[in-house]
Amino acid sequence: MSMNGVSLYALKNEMQEKLLNARIDKIYQENRDIIIYLRNKGENMSLYFCFSADNPAFYLTKNKFDNPKEPPMFTMLLRKYLTNGKISGIRQIGLDRVISIDFDTAGDVFDLDKVSLNFEIMGKYSNLILYETKSGNILDALIRVYPDMSSVRLVLPKEEYTLPVSDKKNILKMDFEDIKKVLEENALQPLSKSLYRYFEGFSPDIVLDILFKLNLDENINYSSLDDTDKNRVVDEIIVIKNRILNNDFTPTVLLKDDKPFRILPFDTPRPHDKKIFDSMNNAVKFFYENRAFLKLQASRIHELEKKIKNKVESLERALANNQKDMLKASDRESIKLKADLLAANIYKIKKGDKKIIVNNFYSEDNAEITLNIDETLSPKQNVDKMYNKYTKLKNTEEVLKKRIPHIKNEIYYLNSVLLNLRQTETIDEISAIRKELIDGGYFKVKSKKKIREPKLKFREFKSPSGLVVRAGRNNIQNDELTNKLAHKSDLWFHLRNEPGTHVILSSANETVTEEDIVYCASLAAALSGKTIKSDIDYTEVKNVKKIPGAKPGLVTYKDFKTITVEPIKL
Repeated sequence: MSMNGVSLYALKNEMQEKLLNARIDKIYQENRDIIIYLRNKGENMSLYFCFSADNPAFYLTKNKFDNPKEPPMFTMLLRKYLTNGKISGIRQIGLDRVISIDFDTAGDVFDLDKVSLNFEIMGKYSNLILYETKSGNILDALIRVYPDMSSVRLVLPKEEYTLPVSDKKNILKMDFEDIKKVLEENALQPLSKSLYRYFEGFSPDIVLDILFKLNLDENINYSSLDDTDKNRVVDEIIVIKNRILNNDFTPTVLLKDDKPFRILPFDTPRPHDKKIFDSMNNAVKFFYENRAFLKLQASRIHELEKKIKNKVESLERALANNQKDMLKASDRESIKLKADLLAANIYKIKKGDKKIIVNNFYSEDNAEITLNIDETLSPKQNVDKMYNKYTKLKNTEEVLKKRIPHIKNEIYYLNSVLLNLRQTETIDEISAIRKELIDGGYFKVKSKKKIREPKLKFREFKSPSGLVVRAGRNNIQNDELTNKLAHKSDLWFHLRNEPGTHVILSSANETVTEEDIVYCASLAAALSGKTIKSDIDYTEVKNVKKIPGAKPGLVTYKDFKTITVEPIKL
């Protein structure tokens, strides 16, 4: 779980400055997430409660969200009690992951003038609970907890609200001796576990930072330390306590493979890719919106990838069957030979014959050959049947000569779409590929609403000598770039004999260096998903021609050169 209690404390302090006296305008629910639209000091904002099972959190944003046509019951209840009310307080329960937001109601809701909304951040058990501030009676919750779900704590209307059970200690209320006593009582446990298990707000990452700073092994226990190191551990916890009380935070997001991984209240001393923010809200917003985007991106890519792969598999089966039929059709001349021999010897066929032996006058030695005869047919019908079979195979071959290349081109095209899909970086890029597939008739949409066409810019780079290099993000862009926008003397680069991105070096009236060519070839390899040395063809744009009637991005080219390069790191 990424949101720890100390980071939540920093976020709560920022929220207090931003949200006190904010008026509630609207309340929406998107899936399980709750969005409260607010206005304060002439500024509009949204308080977003995220209920992702692995990363629940809340933060302020100015993003707009869709309003479901039929709001869930809990949303209707929130609207009833909170709309037009004001936020009168924001509290954190110790350093635990429970935030309480107090509201002054609009004054006309069953004589209730104050209600509270508690956000409990507990992984998949996270909840949002509305209750009467004075009595503590629950009005309702996003997730009700019934007796058969928990024997410890019920979360139901009219039940009294109680906090989640926790035996952790709040370091903000502890001095040196208090902290030392807790560590002494659990001295046989590894420090990495005891610090996390017994102190509120600490996450495994905060604990690892403490131990790293003190140069202590994470598996060492408190009892193994000498008095100096024992005191150093307590002192470091006191340092954290004072930083929290002084609101001295350095909001940090740890990155893993350039993706948000953890949120920390302080800069980490450990070597780690990271991004530091000026506020905890911005750190949390960056973390969750990036995670949400990555999740949505993965979902949409998976949806399209599945459709494309299914179509490719279908085409590959059709190709295999057509190639088998082509192999059979290639035997048509032997059928015609037999038909000719049968016709020449028709007078020898007697009623009831199942086969006939004739001389093959097409062979040099006039060798004998046995021909099978359908005894249920007349001699002429047998000859006609043989010629009809030949004609059918001949016609089949003519059809397959056109169909097989078409199927191969379609498989090639769809594999290029898969490649482009795996290179996408934004939702708009995915949407553009989806529209390309819809326009190509690969799947239908239920809605009659016109599909919005995202406005995407070409990928643009600079060559070593400063020339403009552009590349398509999908096949529609590849088509437009190569066949419409590029000058005939520009250089065109493409992965040899495989689906790939079209790369154009704008070289009109400019000197192209060897370094420029190597760069563009390496770029074409990288943008085509290659991670090892690859062959890249390049030629002037005037030598590249779109295949008439073919799918977007499919071209033929001539007078090219080939270069083998390592893909560059993008």
